[in-house]
Amino acid sequence: MIIQSLGETEQLVAIPVDEYAELIECKTQLNAVYGYLTFCHSDSLKYTGRMAKKIDADVLKVVSGYEENENYFEYLKESFRRR
Repeated sequence: MIIQSLGETEQLVAIPVDEYAELIECKTQLNAVYGYLTFCHSDSLKYTGRMAKKIDADVLKVVSGYEENENYFEYLKESFRRR
């Protein structure tokens, strides 16, 4: 990573293209999560006058792209069953 100063207020950061693509993907996923949470809260406020107390974890996993840990979760479930 290279940081270059262009005066007092502006700076540029140079990163490899693959890291940039990953940053964009993360930003996109975070924006999707924020959008989903905003939807849940606004919907709850509209019908109950209160912020949402519960959020559907399955929907949140899909929206955030959080499917990568499924093998680890399966391992934990199997460990629990063996106890």
